[in-house]
Amino acid sequence: MNWNAVIAVSLFVTTHALVWLQLNAQFMNPWWKDHAVLLCAILALPVAFGYYFAWSYAVAAFGDWWSVRFLQFSLTFMVFPVLTYYVLGESFFTSKTIICALLACCILGVQAYLK
Repeated sequence: MNWNAVIAVSLFVTTHALVWLQLNAQFMNPWWKDHAVLLCAILALPVAFGYYFAWSYAVAAFGDWWSVRFLQFSLTFMVFPVLTYYVLGESFFTSKTIICALLACCILGVQAYLK
């Protein structure tokens, strides 16, 4: 098992979830709408470090930057719909969203299995 890949994917997913929270907390609780600077200050360092180290581990795992870019993009699309559906209640099950999710899975598969 490629532990660099496991760590990179874990960090990307966690960091994408934090970014999702940073952008959508204002819709989950009105208090955050009036305290946006505080929310950004709290999450700025975890997001910055999360992306930095996820990128480092991913480059070590995959060996090139394009693979990492597509991995990161695909994971973003996998995190966003799940959190939006479960936390905000917006349906994931539209034809457009499902097709995009399948395409993101295809990108992940290509990057993981083709060298």
